[in-house]
Amino acid sequence: MSSVSIATWQGLLANQQQQLTRSAQTPSVKDAVDYFTTKAPTITSIDQLMSDPKLLKTVLTTYGLESEAQYPARLRALLTQDPSNPQSLVNRLVDPRFSQIVKDLSFFNGPPAGFKDQAYIAKFTQTYETNVFEENLGAQDPALREAAYFIRNIGNVTSPFQILGDNVLRDVVQTALQLPSGFAGLDVDQQAAILTSRLNLKSLQNTIAQNADLFQSATDDQAQITDATNLSSSASTVVSNLSSSLTTLKSAYDALALRRDPSGANAAKIADQNNYVPQLTQVRGLLDAAKTRTSDLTSSIDALRQLVQSASGLSAADLATTKTQFDNTVARLKNNLDNATYLDPATGTPSNLLENAGFSLTITTSPGHSYSFQGTDLTSIKTALDSAQAQFDALNQGDVPAGTLASDLDGARASSVSNTDFLNQQQRTYNTLLENVDPTIGPAQQALVYRAASSAQDSLSRANQIAAKLTQLGAALDTGTGTLDANGLPINHNSLDESVQQLKADIQSLIKTSGGGTDNLLTGNGDYGSESGIALSIHGLDLVSQISDKLTNVNALSASNSLSGSVVVEQLQQSLDTLTKSLSNQANYVQQAATSAGFAVTVDTNQLAQGSQSVADSVSRATQIGSLLGQLQSLAQGAVTNGGDATLASQVSDLQNKISGLINTSGTDADNLLVGGGSQAYNFIGGTQLYVRKGDLNTSVAGAIAGIDLSTASGAKAAYDLITGTVLPSLADARTTITSDGETIDNARLTFDGRTAIDNQLILTTQGISEQVANATVTVKNTSQPIDNSAGTIDSETGELIKPTPDTTIQKNLLTSTSDTLLFLKSTPGTFDISGHGEFDTQVTRPLVAAVNNLFKTAGPPTAVLGAAINSLTDISIDLSGDMNTLKFNTANVTDLLAQKAKAETDAAVTPYQGTAATKQLLMQYLALVGDSTNAGTLSVADLINGTASTTNILNLLL
Repeated sequence: MSSVSIATWQGLLANQQQQLTRSAQTPSVKDAVDYFTTKAPTITSIDQLMSDPKLLKTVLTTYGLESEAQYPARLRALLTQDPSNPQSLVNRLVDPRFSQIVKDLSFFNGPPAGFKDQAYIAKFTQTYETNVFEENLGAQDPALREAAYFIRNIGNVTSPFQILGDNVLRDVVQTALQLPSGFAGLDVDQQAAILTSRLNLKSLQNTIAQNADLFQSATDDQAQITDATNLSSSASTVVSNLSSSLTTLKSAYDALALRRDPSGANAAKIADQNNYVPQLTQVRGLLDAAKTRTSDLTSSIDALRQLVQSASGLSAADLATTKTQFDNTVARLKNNLDNATYLDPATGTPSNLLENAGFSLTITTSPGHSYSFQGTDLTSIKTALDSAQAQFDALNQGDVPAGTLASDLDGARASSVSNTDFLNQQQRTYNTLLENVDPTIGPAQQALVYRAASSAQDSLSRANQIAAKLTQLGAALDTGTGTLDANGLPINHNSLDESVQQLKADIQSLIKTSGGGTDNLLTGNGDYGSESGIALSIHGLDLVSQISDKLTNVNALSASNSLSGSVVVEQLQQSLDTLTKSLSNQANYVQQAATSAGFAVTVDTNQLAQGSQSVADSVSRATQIGSLLGQLQSLAQGAVTNGGDATLASQVSDLQNKISGLINTSGTDADNLLVGGGSQAYNFIGGTQLYVRKGDLNTSVAGAIAGIDLSTASGAKAAYDLITGTVLPSLADARTTITSDGETIDNARLTFDGRTAIDNQLILTTQGISEQVANATVTVKNTSQPIDNSAGTIDSETGELIKPTPDTTIQKNLLTSTSDTLLFLKSTPGTFDISGHGEFDTQVTRPLVAAVNNLFKTAGPPTAVLGAAINSLTDISIDLSGDMNTLKFNTANVTDLLAQKAKAETDAAVTPYQGTAATKQLLMQYLALVGDSTNAGTLSVADLINGTASTTNILNLLL
């Protein structure tokens, strides 16, 4: 080589950064880079890449494969075959450049993700600029290009086989060491041994290669530390959230006790409320009964009018059936009007708003605030219905109903409509009273309660909109998994991806943009204090990390991308559903707390809860009884058609036994409201009680069907008529009464008992603990001892020993584990342990479950249990933080090592031609020898094998 080329090389080493920058700024390089960054993201198929010579040249140059442009078939095979298949072309080629381009740019699973990845594009650009620079060096002297390639890559070599597998590295070393041309003909192991004996690889390695084992240990250690951090973080999140929830609930119970203190700030209000709240509950009960019993009054009268209009054209048989229908409807409506009653909480006597125009009740909530409630008299409707029924029953086939019949029904309908207006007016008066109750909390807290409720509703609304957008996004991605669109045309993935990206943007906007005057509970928590009484705290959903971040890489640029994106969206839909339920529960709590905020009376919580539970149990059993009666009715109808059926006796008996069992067997801890008749009283406030009228289904249902016989047509007909006309109506009437009375109890609990909202939230919180704990489970690397590979099973066909494969990952959860998680680190001395906290179950979960199960059986709220659970959670939180702080403090060396590695990688990218002193010396010898045929390959292969050859170092002569 000439002294000019050596001088050029020395100049490059001294000013490499400036020369690289100057090369990158040349128009041709900038044009190629700009073209790639603009064009690459639009590439969706191998055909597009192969048909664009300019883009393809840039790609091949970047990977040092410029010559492959003349072998398009081979290149297409490389980039489209399954890289995991051992028979694929890439796995049959030795040159590492082929494996690298396939790794980065394979089209086997769709367009390469790198074409849209900014990090990849930045690395691609730097590599292209470096390769073009080296190409230009080669134009001056091919040896300069090889020297530049050598110094850039030799530092990463840790084995002589890597040199032998790279043509450039091999040529440089063979020339510099003056190895003969026959060297390549030796066995590869012999070649490696010779290189090892004549070349000190350590002296050529860069920082990363020299410390490869240490850096790998640090990387492995960091993986363990990351696993431990994720374990601890997941557990800490559950502990923190649960502790916050329990603290809020305990504060709410404590605040409620202060509000209810008869000698406290609300003493005068409590005295007033003790007087008028039972009266207000009576009004609510009367309204509930009246509205329930007349809910279908108008529509039923309209149905009667339809029957009248159709009567003249009916046959005698159909007219008889219609008369029965008419009579049953009239009987039901009259029964409803008579039974629209509610029992006075103070006296237990019934009242009926609909049949007592003289009823009047004035409630005074505070000086100057009085509200009057009135009754009405709908007996005129019953009179009109009786008259219409008599006229209708007197009709013969072909008769045209008299005009008075229609007039009677028209009058009844008009009265029904007026009744609806009357009840609505009474309800408005009731609502106005509640809205104007002198509050037991201060104005500041009222404002916070309102803000909490508004924020929760706004966030719920946006969460529902996000769910709808996710559905649209999933549908779009599902479309992209195919090859044809709805019109049978090839799918335009670029156009489809534009829609996908817009939906993602819409979702992100919904997550981050809250309504005016509200807090964004989709991105953070809401804490609304506990001033003067109500403790409120709402855990936000953090949809940025839970939804938005996980959508980042979702696109429809290919069928495979669409498929993977569709899977992500499906998972996010499930996650959002769970998160929304959590927020909905909290929103309900806020609303319930706000509803009861005006009242400070002490309600018998346990008794009213018993009432609610008993009503729910009895209504549920009544519904099941109705279903069984329907089956019995169907059997009777079938027996009528068949002229009787004696074979049905066992089925009838079975249904009778099931019905009797349901009537007489109540749920656990529930009163049986289906037997005995009369009423069940539940203590309310002071000496007042709220009542639930009981059914007597043993008489009206079980007794009535006891003698059913379907063996004859007449018996079956009698049974059918009995069930249809008597038993089912009796059951419905009992269920309606129990339901209506139960609604009044439920309303009283929510409106007047401030504890109900807190109790309900405690129940939901406790029920959600198991799911929260499950969320603390983390997949971590399995660092346990490998299994015995000498063990295994014998394949019955081949006779080979099949060795078990150890799991590379395992599931861990610090909140369920009774053992510690040990970290054995290699790059820094020491063994560290992250404590398991199996006591979470015994000290938190189980006590809370027991408290909820006994919530309405013990005196007062479970504040002591909550306090103990909070203390246990605090201890667990401290332990978790302590373990992680200890680990973090003692593993700083791992962070330092990884920082050194990162710096070395950055330095290598910025100044790729640094090299060690030994590398530079070797290259000077190479450059001196590469053009001197008199010194090249003077050693014999035999000398190399025998170890008698020596390498002449002419570097000193050159210098």
